[in-house]
Amino acid sequence: MKARNGLWLNAAIALGAFLISGAGTLLAQQQRVGASQRPVGPCPPAEQRPAQGGATGAAACPTPTPRTSDNVIIGDPASCPPGIADQQRDKDRDIFRFDRYDRADEDANRVAADTWIAHNGEMPKIKAPPVEFSDPDKPIPLSFIISYGLASDHVWRGINWSEYPGEGREKPNHQAGAGAEFDAGAFGVFGGTVWFDWFAGTDTMTGRSSGVPLESDYTAYWRYPIRSIGLTPEVGWSYIRFNAFEETSQELYARIQFDDSRLWGTQSAFLNPYVFYAIEYHQTDWTSWLEFGIKPRWVMADVSALAEIPVIRDMWFSPSLSVGWDFGYIGDITEVSPALPQGGREQRCANGVAGLEVGYDIGHAFNMPKEYGSVIVIGFLNYSCALGNSILSDELWGGIKVAYLW
Repeated sequence: MKARNGLWLNAAIALGAFLISGAGTLLAQQQRVGASQRPVGPCPPAEQRPAQGGATGAAACPTPTPRTSDNVIIGDPASCPPGIADQQRDKDRDIFRFDRYDRADEDANRVAADTWIAHNGEMPKIKAPPVEFSDPDKPIPLSFIISYGLASDHVWRGINWSEYPGEGREKPNHQAGAGAEFDAGAFGVFGGTVWFDWFAGTDTMTGRSSGVPLESDYTAYWRYPIRSIGLTPEVGWSYIRFNAFEETSQELYARIQFDDSRLWGTQSAFLNPYVFYAIEYHQTDWTSWLEFGIKPRWVMADVSALAEIPVIRDMWFSPSLSVGWDFGYIGDITEVSPALPQGGREQRCANGVAGLEVGYDIGHAFNMPKEYGSVIVIGFLNYSCALGNSILSDELWGGIKVAYLW
C-alpha cells in the first residue's frame, strides 16, 4: 500500500518514541534483575568459616562441597592460605567468578581459572554437567517450524511484489513456510527453509492462475554461535523462483549477529544488532545488497513486574529497524516483470524499514508440555521508507501469522 510521506513520517516518529520509551523501561528492569543474580564467590565470610587444621576464623577456609544447583559452578580451593586479610580475600574472590555454565563459555572460564591459579595455587577439578547440544529438554538435537500467514502485501527490500496499477482494494497474500535445524554441537547448526507466497491478484497482474505461487524460496544455511564474544556468524545459499513471472534468482549471503547483553548488562540480547550481505545472481548479472539493522525480542516474562500478569506474561515484542544499501540489486531484480517499477541500476542507500511484531505464546499460556513444542500467534506491521532509490516508493504493510515450533 502506498504511503503518504508526511502522514507516515509522523507515525514513524511516534513509533520510534514509543520504542525508545519501552526499551528504557525494559533495560532498567533487566539490569535490576541481573544485579540481584550475582555469582557466588569461592570463600564464605570469616564468621562462617569453621576451624580447620588448627587455624581459626579468617586464617582458614574449609573445602566446601562443589554444587551445581541453579546451574552455578563454584570454584572451591582445597584451602585458603592463612594470613590473608578478608579485604584481600574479597578482592581475589571478585577476580574469579564462574558464570552460568554454557559450552560456548569454556574459553572465558579457562581464563578465570588461570587467574585463580596465579593467586591461590592449583585449581581443584570440578566436573561440569555434560552438554550434548543447546537444548537439553529435547531427546534429539533437531528443531523445526511450520507457519502460515496472511499479509496485505509482499514487500521485499523495498519492492512491493504484489501491487500493480489499478489494483484498487488490497488483495491478500497467503504465505506459508517450513524449516528445520540440526544442532551439531561443536560443529555449529545446520538448517534449511522453504517459503511460498500466493497472491490473490496474480491472475490480473501476470495472466497466470492465482493458484500458482507468486514466489518460492529455498534456503540452506550454517550457523555457529560464538557465545564467548557474543557473535553468531551465518552463511547460506538461497534459490528464489518467481513462479508467476517464470524467472529465477540465486543468492549467497553472510550474516553476523551480535549478542549485546554483556554491553547493556541484561540477561538476554537487548538490541540484537546484525549485518547482512548478499551477492545475487540473476540471468547473467551479479549484484549485491548490504543491510544493517537491529531486531530485539523482549519477552514480558523476563520483566519481574510483568512476570505474574496473565496474558501479558505470555507475550513478547520485537521492534525492528534496518537500512539497506543497493549495489544494482533493485534495478536488476525488477526486470523479471514489466508489472514492477523499472529503472536503472544504482549504487546508493535504498531504503529504511521500521517494524513491530507482537507475539503470543499459546502453548505456554495453556501449559502445553515442552516436549510437545509450542504454538505462537504473531501480528506484524512494517513501514518501508524510500531513501534514495528512484525505483522504490514508501510502503506500509502488515498481517498475522500462526506458527508451530518444536
